[in-house]
Amino acid sequence: MISEKWDSYGKMRDGVFMIISFDDEAANGDQPADLELCARIIIPINEMQTGSALPVESEEEFLYLIEDEIVDLLSRENINCRLVARLTYDGLREVVFQVKEEDSFRAEVGKWIRKHVTHDIDVSEHEGWGFFNDFVSPTPEDRWMMTENRVIDNLLENGSDPNLEHDLEYCFEGNEESLRKIAEQLQKKNYSAVGESDFASGCITMSIAMKIDRHAIIEESKQNRMIAIQSGGELNGWGAAVRR
Repeated sequence: MISEKWDSYGKMRDGVFMIISFDDEAANGDQPADLELCARIIIPINEMQTGSALPVESEEEFLYLIEDEIVDLLSRENINCRLVARLTYDGLREVVFQVKEEDSFRAEVGKWIRKHVTHDIDVSEHEGWGFFNDFVSPTPEDRWMMTENRVIDNLLENGSDPNLEHDLEYCFEGNEESLRKIAEQLQKKNYSAVGESDFASGCITMSIAMKIDRHAIIEESKQNRMIAIQSGGELNGWGAAVRR
């Protein structure tokens, strides 16, 4: 019914910000062919944060509660289906299932909807895994952004003071020529080498001091990725020590 491996990310699509939680096993190709119906349960968010299309805390708790209800109901009735995504956007919450037993799934969902008349719940159905692959599963760029945000979140969660400058250490891989080009470009941006740069080793680390500003760091990483690509190398992530 539910995979143990889930992840989440946020992105803009057609001018709308979306928070997407997803079954990471399905995103990596574990998509049973017999679960051939995509069923999107669409729930309007009745109470939203001021200036936002996201739910207030009490509404968020309610949305999770009724999601647990439908999952428990389908599980008790042994409905062959799998919860694969949760999307929050533009005043809506979508709970997405892949389903085998269409009629029995529809019957149980119908019972559940009739219990929750305070929300005008709708269901949209699609054949196959196309919706999941096209609108839920993260792109390589989404995966890269997820990693960037995860590094920043880990620093903050471990007590880093965002107002202090941190030594961001970027690791680059490539051949000797590409690494020399990368180092030359970054030195122009006031980067310094971490340790002795052995360009023939296939890897160098360059460092710059920055405060923990999410937007600024992600922009810096984007620029470094482009420098690496244009030089024939690859950016292999970054890290920093916690500063309190």
